[in-house]
Amino acid sequence: MLADRVYNADYVREQIAGAGAQAVIPSKKNRKVIIPHDEAYQNRNQIERCFTRFKAYRAIEVV
Repeated sequence: MLADRVYNADYVREQIAGAGAQAVIPSKKNRKVIIPHDEAYQNRNQIERCFTRFKAYRAIEVV
C-alpha cells in the first residue's frame, strides 16, 4: 500500500501489516528510526498524473 508521509505512524503500519499488505510509506525526517521504502513510492507521482489526465477526459470515473 502506497501512502504519503502523513501516514507514517506505527499504528497505521501495523494495521496495513495486519491486513496482509506491505506498507510503502516514506519516513518523516524527524523519525528516530528511518524505515526504508522502495522505488514504488517514487513512481507514485507519475501514476497520479496519469489518473488526473484520465479524469480530465472522463475516460474513467474514480469513486
